[in-house]
Amino acid sequence: MNSSSCYREIGDLIRINREKLGLTQEALSLMIQLSRPTITNIEAGRQPVRIHYLYRIADALKISIHDLMP
Repeated sequence: MNSSSCYREIGDLIRINREKLGLTQEALSLMIQLSRPTITNIEAGRQPVRIHYLYRIADALKISIHDLMP
């Protein structure tokens, strides 16, 4: 698996879990203190996400960080 496909898979997992909770990108961005455009780019796989933000995202989505790993 190359890094681009890994970023896309992580982004998809974030989006799927965010939508399960009925959260908008804006709501998630406020919860984890990242901009909404950054969330958009992460979910689209255009931007890698740093590990400390993965922990924040997982916490906000009420899941384990392992649930965000492809």
